[in-house]
Amino acid sequence: MIILFCRRKDPFPQRVFDRYLIEVERLPIHGIETTDNVEEFKASDDTWRLIELAARESTDVYYKSVKLSPNYPGFELKPGQDLKRILGTVTDRVLVVSIRGSVSITDWLVNGNGEPIFSEDLGEATAKYHKGFLAIAEAMQERLAERILATVAKLKSQMPEAPEDIDLLLTGHSAGGAMAQLFYAVAALESSRRAIAAMAPDFRRVHCIVIGAPPITTIPIDPPRRDPFQSGTFLSIINEGDPVPLMQQDYVQALLEVFVLSPEELEKKYPNGFKVPDPVLRVSGPCIVLHNNDASDVCEEYLERCKMLAGGMATLQDEA
Repeated sequence: MIILFCRRKDPFPQRVFDRYLIEVERLPIHGIETTDNVEEFKASDDTWRLIELAARESTDVYYKSVKLSPNYPGFELKPGQDLKRILGTVTDRVLVVSIRGSVSITDWLVNGNGEPIFSEDLGEATAKYHKGFLAIAEAMQERLAERILATVAKLKSQMPEAPEDIDLLLTGHSAGGAMAQLFYAVAALESSRRAIAAMAPDFRRVHCIVIGAPPITTIPIDPPRRDPFQSGTFLSIINEGDPVPLMQQDYVQALLEVFVLSPEELEKKYPNGFKVPDPVLRVSGPCIVLHNNDASDVCEEYLERCKMLAGGMATLQDEA
């Protein structure tokens, strides 16, 4: 786990999430402990550039309307019953594929369909995966691979460099981040018959940087020790105190108790102290924890923190 210190400038309106965090702040286990194995996050300029792209595009995919010209090397997959909205944009030889998080009832139904199941197409034989996200990934991977390959072909026709000089960055916020990690896991399999695995060798490096993603697998995804993945960046950016990176059935029930019960009722129900349920699904990737170094602050939203990240390291240093 790696820690990144941030400070916000302005107060945010009181919301339901504020109330949740106020309740969680009362618990001794809500944040990073002195005994946790953490260190301050330090990265190369190249990694900061990738984080900046991930932060910007995982935000834009929620709101940005796209009008693609015939010559523009990018794409949009529009949402549908079995589809998430996905944008493909190109910046400085990096094809950024950003998957939108939850915005509809259908999205939340997918999120709630979290039964861990086996997958024949993913490498770890003993691992189980979030059923809802896995079904969407399987439904979308072929169309996504086609769009990615078409974009690479267009870039190849427009650039003197070979396609191996192009990087692929998979990213998303919340449920979009979960999907990005699943697409990454499928693409990383040498033996996979999936179309998205066949396109990976067309890139110099393959990265996956997700923000506030829920857990999707019982065994964390491990980037393969071969290129284009080994030279890529694989990160999970999470916010201290946020429930989403631990979101699963037992944990949701525990959160409801924290939200509804008073401190006295919690103490009565848990005389030996409130215990966070052991996870079934686990977060993948080295974790960057966004830690607020101002103890008076109780709330910060992911996308606001991401906008700070999008300013690059200089902005963060100014704010620290």
